Amino acid sequence: MSERTELSFDSGGVRCAADLYLPAEAAAGPVPCVVIAQVPMIDGLRRGRTLRRRLSPEVTARTLGFTAAAVRDLLRARRGEPPYYVPVVAPPGRVAVFTEPDARAAFEALGGEACGWRNQLAPRFVLDLPRYVRGTAERLAMPLLMIVADRDLQASPRFAAAVAARAPYADLRHYPLGHFDVYTGTPFEQISAVQAAFLRTHLLTGTPRPAPEPLTPMPGAA
Repeated sequence: MSERTELSFDSGGVRCAADLYLPAEAAAGPVPCVVIAQVPMIDGLRRGRTLRRRLSPEVTARTLGFTAAAVRDLLRARRGEPPYYVPVVAPPGRVAVFTEPDARAAFEALGGEACGWRNQLAPRFVLDLPRYVRGTAERLAMPLLMIVADRDLQASPRFAAAVAARAPYADLRHYPLGHFDVYTGTPFEQISAVQAAFLRTHLLTGTPRPAPEPLTPMPGAA
């Protein structure tokens, strides 16, 4: 990797930044010049739904069903058995990560399984979701572009905006969209243009920032 390294982060956002280039053991390695966080889930317990919505019978049933699948998958792993997979995207009523119609529409518009992507995952990940560590954003010594969808039900837009406000060199952009709207159509084209302009500004004409101080990885980091 060159001295000036371009990395773009989707959905892992600031958590990816902390995991990949702030740990002490990576302090001597290359540091990305920019970070792009698009509708990021920065903290696994910070979701876009309000508490009242999360406690609704529908969401509660989905949560219980997915948790049961995660426990089953974890037990299989401990016995040395193959993973117990669930779909990433499925119709309402199924146990899956996403059952909202807009999620299915977005995945199909992007090619779905026809492009080689498998619609399955091991649900045990939900038992060890990453948590944001206070002070992480303040240590991002490079420009940060934070794309926030204000109607996001998957990742908390308010929390993402609060994290961006703490970063020294943040460019926060709000869009009146849902989580999956940013991947297709006109919103995708508009946001891509903003991201390209951001990269041109900071990679072609920007001044490199000093490397951040080492930071302990967040809980759950690989």
